Amino acid sequence: MGHPANSVLTVNVFVDSPIALRGYQTALDVSGGSAGTLSLESLVVTDTRTDFVFHTLSDVPAIDNGNARVASALFSGAASGSPSKYLATYTYRASSNAAGTFTISIRTEDTMLRDENSGSVNWEVGDVAEVTVE
Repeated sequence: MGHPANSVLTVNVFVDSPIALRGYQTALDVSGGSAGTLSLESLVVTDTRTDFVFHTLSDVPAIDNGNARVASALFSGAASGSPSKYLATYTYRASSNAAGTFTISIRTEDTMLRDENSGSVNWEVGDVAEVTVE
């Protein structure tokens, strides 16, 4: 069963078992659908979530709605944990004429993880989100 047109869809982004993570940036893209659009409605870093990667630490989040990017970093130190840790929430609205299957995927060129020395952390893309709008 799909989502109705003009509905709100939420996508939470997670990192799997981070080790010594000091900062991150995520960016998502939407493609597909046979009609209409999924438009970004809001970006949020909910740092009160107990599964947030920097929960109880002093992080500095940044939101770039125009480019669908979210970032957060620690002034010092790093976070590790398992299993998956929450990074951000992207909220989309299906247009009134939206139909078909849309794919929400990581924009790899604008997504990054940084370690305790601000060096690049290797990562792999997990599953994409497919959303059907009827």
